[in-house]
Amino acid sequence: MPASATKTGQKNGKIAPPLNTSENNASRGKPPTENLTDPQRLKELGFDLFKSHHLLLISDSVQPQEQKTFEELPVIVDQLTNRFFTDYPGTPGGVHLTGCLMRDRSLYLQASLLAEDFAYLEHGAHRGRRFWLNEQKTDYYRRHLMIHEAVHCLTDLKPHGWPVWYLEGIAEYYAIHEFKPNQTTKFGVFPGNEQIAGGFGRLELLRDEIAAGRFRTISRIRQLNSNNFYPHKTSYGWSWALCYFLATHPDTDEEFRELGRFRQAAAFNQFFEHAFSVDNTKLNAQWAVFVSSLVPDYDMERGSISWTRTGDTQSEKGVVIQADRNWQGSGIHVEKGKEYVIRASGRFTVAQKPVPWECEPQGVSIDYVDGQPLGQVQAVLFHPDQPGKNNDSGFLQIVPVGRQTTFLPEQKGELFFRINDRGSSWGDNSGSVTVSVQESSVSK
Repeated sequence: MPASATKTGQKNGKIAPPLNTSENNASRGKPPTENLTDPQRLKELGFDLFKSHHLLLISDSVQPQEQKTFEELPVIVDQLTNRFFTDYPGTPGGVHLTGCLMRDRSLYLQASLLAEDFAYLEHGAHRGRRFWLNEQKTDYYRRHLMIHEAVHCLTDLKPHGWPVWYLEGIAEYYAIHEFKPNQTTKFGVFPGNEQIAGGFGRLELLRDEIAAGRFRTISRIRQLNSNNFYPHKTSYGWSWALCYFLATHPDTDEEFRELGRFRQAAAFNQFFEHAFSVDNTKLNAQWAVFVSSLVPDYDMERGSISWTRTGDTQSEKGVVIQADRNWQGSGIHVEKGKEYVIRASGRFTVAQKPVPWECEPQGVSIDYVDGQPLGQVQAVLFHPDQPGKNNDSGFLQIVPVGRQTTFLPEQKGELFFRINDRGSSWGDNSGSVTVSVQESSVSK
């Protein structure tokens, strides 16, 4: 199953130009005329039609046992359109889209339903209020690709100068969905095992990119454009991840909704730079923690960095670190070149089923997360004055602590602590540990 909905095709071993940018839509011919989608004509030609308020879906060779599945597809686009109108006020109403879900592309070419420049379409494309997609191997990815292309049609209902990373990112954002028959489809969910089994492969793609040293900062993602986006399937993953992060993180969700109201390129970029400043060290650190921790069903709320401590987080013996969330500020600052001893104590749980799984600061050796024991106490040094090449300000340089370790910082900063766990599993944990930091006698 392909991991992306790319816009390119192959002919004679050469990659065709991207099909889905505003420039190409303006210059590569006109969509089929309206009379070609006359229902009576299409039925006479042997096509199957599925219609709802906002979509006419044309397909071929739909078997009787598939009828219900295909009848549900236009309903999903109706639900998507209603959601899009809510998220993007001012979008023109009275929308009627036409989609072709193709098993035999030659039939659509012969019926003049498919432009010749789309003849070698790999996955999906759109033009105006029409979209085309090849049949997929799973029900999930058929819906995913349909939603992705329908979003492109909806964004083009009104003139805009939105950058390609945003257009593709929000198309993927909506396309990741949770579907249940006879219920409202949930769009913009974080992918879980259901979506991954259905063909969504971008989490693994991003993990591989980061492991290979190709981490992308927010600034670098914004550099993706129509000239450098489409040859690389990873571009879709990075753009989706950034849109999902900004749309759902509690520090940025309101600003991201506002961003879509600026349709001109200059205004869009100006607002982005105001709302999500490139110099915002905390935002960049949050992004680095998020994208480097992606796993199915990632918990955005618990996975975010806690910059300040709340509740009973201080004791006579040290700072109390909760086991049920990611990095937490300690308020403890260290100096460059001095050696420190970090100690941790306490008992907590790192799972509740089938029985509570008790743990101590050294972690458990029967399960590992990112190469370190599950439940291990860990530290990072937040140093905003030296953000580094990935703009993470230290949050990607993890220090294993366990029960005790010595630490010689290379720059000054504040220590943050956590219990090592997967980004989807913070909610299973309970309890806390107490961490103390003392300057070593060696450095005195």
